Amino acid sequence: MENNFIISAVMTIFSKDRVLFDYQSILIYGKDLTDVLPPPHALCVVFPQDKNELVSLVHFANEHRLSLVPSGGRTGYSGGAVAKQNDIIVSFEKMNHIVDFNAADKTLHCEAGVTLKAIQDYAKQLDLFYPVDFASAAECQIGGNIATNAGGLHVIRYGSTRQWVMGLTVITGRGDILGCNKGLVKNATGYDFRHLFIGSEGTLGFITHAILKLTALPKKTKVILFSVSNNQAITILLSVLQQAVSLIAFEFFCHTAMQCVMQAEQIAFPFQKNTDFYGLFEYESDDTVDLIIEKILQDQLNKNNISEILMSHHEKEANHLWRYRKGISRSLKKYFPYKFDLAVLPSTIFSFMRAAADLLRNKYAALETVWFGHVGDGNLHVNVLKPETVSEKDFAVRCAEISETIYAVIQHFNGSICAEHGVGLLKKPYLHYSKSDSEIQYMRGIKNIFDPNHVMNPGKLI
Repeated sequence: MENNFIISAVMTIFSKDRVLFDYQSILIYGKDLTDVLPPPHALCVVFPQDKNELVSLVHFANEHRLSLVPSGGRTGYSGGAVAKQNDIIVSFEKMNHIVDFNAADKTLHCEAGVTLKAIQDYAKQLDLFYPVDFASAAECQIGGNIATNAGGLHVIRYGSTRQWVMGLTVITGRGDILGCNKGLVKNATGYDFRHLFIGSEGTLGFITHAILKLTALPKKTKVILFSVSNNQAITILLSVLQQAVSLIAFEFFCHTAMQCVMQAEQIAFPFQKNTDFYGLFEYESDDTVDLIIEKILQDQLNKNNISEILMSHHEKEANHLWRYRKGISRSLKKYFPYKFDLAVLPSTIFSFMRAAADLLRNKYAALETVWFGHVGDGNLHVNVLKPETVSEKDFAVRCAEISETIYAVIQHFNGSICAEHGVGLLKKPYLHYSKSDSEIQYMRGIKNIFDPNHVMNPGKLI
């Protein structure tokens, strides 16, 4: 089929100003933040404004065996939003409205293209809280968050995106519109399709609308930034804190990550002495809890588990301390990192880290790695930095070798090759390290039910 025919037909579904087919637009909308994949290739980019246009597009794609690739905020790291053949890129940029708010049920109904920050800000205006949060909040869209079951900084307290989705409107690969759960708290009518689409990475259909649960704003919070000489001390502190208080976040990062953030953000080193690792935690503050925290930290200082401590006393200081953690991913971008997004049981995160670090040190000593992550939920981000003297092609080959090494260790720890970034194109070859052959076959069977002609984000996930 000629490309001109396809584009002309698509323009009958969307107005001409909502169909782009120049190469620059395809470069912008046809890829995410993944650096090791080839440039995107697509026929055009379309910008739907309602679900009926999407239904027409899905029917057209089925009729002519075309591929549809969803494009949200494009902040992913696994190639889940990368166009790789004669695809039609579907941007949700214009489906960016908050539809309504149900004050009695404290639920927010919005379109898939609304940014996470817009949802957070809307909730805050109502003296409520949408607790899912990560560094890309201003750019990422809720549809993509749901499609990858995004986690972020507050999982230790509030869980991942899945816990906050009360309903979805989706368009399947067949072109059917499904209203999944519709905001209900209790619903025991069989299979909950909502949870199939959460984490499905656009392979079963398009998420067009979501009903999200909001909660009470946390009380005044405080942030503690601390340094330690070894990662075992972080585990000890986390265990002691969790027995005494309710944490909102608990993070860690290595000294290389600290250096990269300082350089990129132009901020000073916060401590007197360098250490191998640093941690940050946030908690709801009151006089009683503050005294408990103070006692715990003093005890850990006396035992030399912690080297130095900084505490925020107001919101501006808290935001500044968070910069040392939230700025890591942005600061690493210039090094073209290969990113591992791994999950193990929180109790085994540093045992896994030691095993993985030993293997990397022995087999790939010339490559620098940056470690950081969400200790409280067992999510570890390992970033392998590309040496300046190594070509992108050779680096990709080497990273494929490293992946086999890292994922074999993950399999030994009964962990996951993907905690929150999605499988996409990049992690698909390694899915068997986390899923059995039977599980993968069942996943493919589900794909065939909802998308029999494989028009929805083909080649991703499974």
